[in-house]
Amino acid sequence: MNRTARLTLLSIAALAALLAVVWAMPFGAAPSAQAVEGPSITVNKVCTPEATVGGFVRYNFTITNNGSVPVDIDSVIDDHLGDITSQFSTTHLDPTQSTGIAIYYPTVLESDPRPLINTVDVSGHAGATPVSAQDTCRVDVPHLSITKRATFNDGTTTFTFVITNDGSVLLRRFLVTDTLLGDITLSFPLDIAVGESVTVEITVPRIECNNEVTATYQSVPRASLVTNTARCGEGGGPDFTVAKECSPKTGTVGDPINIKVTVTNIGTTPLTNVTVTDDPPVTLTLISGDDGNGILDPGEAWVYTGSYNPGTAGSFTDQATATATAPDGTVIVRVSNEETCQRESPPDGSRLTPTNTDCQDFRDGTATDLTAAAYGVRQKKINEVNPGVFFYYTPVTIASTAGIADQVKIEQSRTALAQFSIKFLRVWDPKAPPNDCSQLFTVAACVGLKECTFEVGQTGSFIVQVQYDSQSIKGTNVCPDAFSGLNLPTSTHTFSTKVAGALTTSDSLQVAPKAGSTC
Repeated sequence: MNRTARLTLLSIAALAALLAVVWAMPFGAAPSAQAVEGPSITVNKVCTPEATVGGFVRYNFTITNNGSVPVDIDSVIDDHLGDITSQFSTTHLDPTQSTGIAIYYPTVLESDPRPLINTVDVSGHAGATPVSAQDTCRVDVPHLSITKRATFNDGTTTFTFVITNDGSVLLRRFLVTDTLLGDITLSFPLDIAVGESVTVEITVPRIECNNEVTATYQSVPRASLVTNTARCGEGGGPDFTVAKECSPKTGTVGDPINIKVTVTNIGTTPLTNVTVTDDPPVTLTLISGDDGNGILDPGEAWVYTGSYNPGTAGSFTDQATATATAPDGTVIVRVSNEETCQRESPPDGSRLTPTNTDCQDFRDGTATDLTAAAYGVRQKKINEVNPGVFFYYTPVTIASTAGIADQVKIEQSRTALAQFSIKFLRVWDPKAPPNDCSQLFTVAACVGLKECTFEVGQTGSFIVQVQYDSQSIKGTNVCPDAFSGLNLPTSTHTFSTKVAGALTTSDSLQVAPKAGSTC
């Protein structure tokens, strides 16, 4: 925590002014005999001799006028606590008078130096003459770090434990326990000096390194308790992890599966010759994380991406494998988590559907298959086609946007009558979440036409929706004067889809006169 952050924490007025206790030694009484002729002050700072990370530190400050003339205190600045001038009950001191406070530093941080040494500076004046004083105190902070790694041999596992005294107190009484190996304290020396690291190796029959070790130190006589734990790879030696993602999780045949693999160095040593492979084979490209030196440094995470198209329906589950070389030449191999992406077959062919059918109905296979329509005749012309609105839904899969590969053509042929003209043509994304189709675009240029050609402009699987209604063939003369006695015609209308010029799907509709209709 930087000083600003500390001051913010310490300045919360609701915390009883920093838990500051203005102790009232009789400030009018002299703690010691007058020592200096003229203006002079002293400051005495006393702190808790030892504190652990997360613990409190108490600071006592006493400012005394040890001169022969009155002085006024202008500022009291501590390099950890900040400006604490306002915490003193008085800033005017007559000769031999003292003022003092006790402040609790809320907590010792992991980032604080060990030992925690800080200084207070007091400035004041007697008339035009400046006065100042300074004092420093030291808080010892016991601390230890432990790392653990495993080496897998032929039939055995060697665990390497390293305990480092990175505090400012001699570690003379500590306990080391492992969740699998039990109490291993006797494997370590009796004490560890400040700044010293102790390495212990223990070999056992072959097991995985999934157990946790805990080191605990308790000082005497102050009973400061310090604990740290480690598992394999947590800050000890060379190690890395591999995480894999595939997306989108669901899709339609033709939709690519995108792969993302992240390799993270969780050890303490750099790694070289990093390789990443995926099954099924995918060309993976490093896109971020490397700082340019080609070395996977501790804490660095390299991100690889790639994609492939399975081309068939099904669930595709696979893992990525990464290798890296440790400084001693050891090749480390790690395998990622399993990831599964699914690809479903597109809707089975085109379908003509009645009024009120939507994209989701077609996608889910619940849409009614419209096979017939009826028309009436009024003044020798087609009138009131029923159903009044119907749709042609067709699935399309676009594998490329090069040339005419993404060109879609909706065609219509018939054996009699006139063709239906397009009222609306829309393109939908059938996979849109949460559980509904999403309209991608409307082909406005197709409105009023009997057939239409357009470009999708992107790869993937889509649903094309064409809307027709009774108005689209109203007015066709089905009763020529010379043939008014003939039966009214029945027409087979076939609606077809072509992608890149090749026929993909089609569906047909019988359009017949309503019963009793005549010219």
